[in-house]
Amino acid sequence: MAKPTVHISKRPGDYFYVFGFVIFFIIALTMDYINAVGPYNKEGGISEEVTKDWIWPPRVVIDLFHWWCEQCDPVLRINYFWFKIETAYSTFLYAPFYPLAIYGFIYGMQHTSFLRPDYSLKN
Repeated sequence: MAKPTVHISKRPGDYFYVFGFVIFFIIALTMDYINAVGPYNKEGGISEEVTKDWIWPPRVVIDLFHWWCEQCDPVLRINYFWFKIETAYSTFLYAPFYPLAIYGFIYGMQHTSFLRPDYSLKN
């Protein structure tokens, strides 16, 4: 027999997981996407010239990416092949599961229990 679901307001610790998966989902569909589809190991890397005609992600995200690369992390713009593969996993493999995890944590679905680091402590 299935355990009855408990509303998320009675499980305040799950707000942490929902918030985390929302942030992961947004990053996967925006920032990781830029590295996943951008050129790698090229002269100049992912430049503004390369991204000027992109329709996704939104222009503000692309501008934020370029600002971040100029101010904080110039190596990110080079986009090494191994990093391109890593961000492709995030964008195309993990991202579809984030909405499922968010839904499961909000509605108390038992199939998302394995996603919790404290799962073994609760049983």
